[in-house]
Formats: sequence, C-alpha cells, structure tokens
Amino acid sequence: MRIAAVGNYSQPHCTEVHLAATMEALSRARGRLDELRRRVNRPDDLVPFAESWRDREARMMAEAQKPQPKPNGASKSVAAAKNLQVGQQVQHEKFGPGSVTGVEPKDGDVYLTINFVNSGERTLLASLVGEKLAVHG
Repeated sequence: MRIAAVGNYSQPHCTEVHLAATMEALSRARGRLDELRRRVNRPDDLVPFAESWRDREARMMAEAQKPQPKPNGASKSVAAAKNLQVGQQVQHEKFGPGSVTGVEPKDGDVYLTINFVNSGERTLLASLVGEKLAVHG
C-alpha cells in the first residue's frame, strides 16, 4: 500500500503523527468553546471578552508599528544619504537619476531636495529614502 505525500510528510508514521496532533488541537479548541458556552448566558456576559479582544488588538497594533531593525547595509546607506551635498548626482529606485539641490538638517533628520530628470523636484527625508538612493560621484 502506497500513501501519497502530503506537504513534507512522505512516511505513513509522519502523517499519523500530524493527524494525531491536529486531533489533539481540535479537542483543546472544542474544550475552550464549551467553557465559553458555560460562561456566556446573556449578551452582557460578552463585555469582558470584547474588552480583552480590544486590548489584544491594541497590543498587536502597537507591536506592528514599532520600527523594525534594519540590516547593517541599510544604516550605511541612510548615513550616506544624510551626508549628501548640493550638486551631487543620485539615482533613486523609483524616480531615476537626479541632482541634489537642497540639504536641510531638521529635527534629527535631513531633508533632501532632489531635482529628478523624469520626476521633477521632490523633497525627501534621508532616513526614509537612504535605502532607495544610490550616490554617483
């Protein structure tokens, strides 16, 4: 008898283990559902659960909005962007080639004004554009 592979499971034993683990998880979920059914008899009983859910959502949103650490190469490109000078030639991933026409340090960052050949003049933050900008010369 041949058993077809499902995912990474090519041995009969692996499939049985996976099925057993799934059945165990399903059993635990059913137990939690039964517990909730016993605790919730009227709509007012749902209020604490709704508040807990809102708290959980708020924590998840706060976690998602935290700045993600950047690879070492990215921080080097941001530093390079912050050190640009008027007249330098750059290449942006989206806007193409351009020339730096203004550099204004402000609030711990640097505002770069760049006149792009195809996109016109744009003012960009060095901390945001550093990874997308290559310096020429």
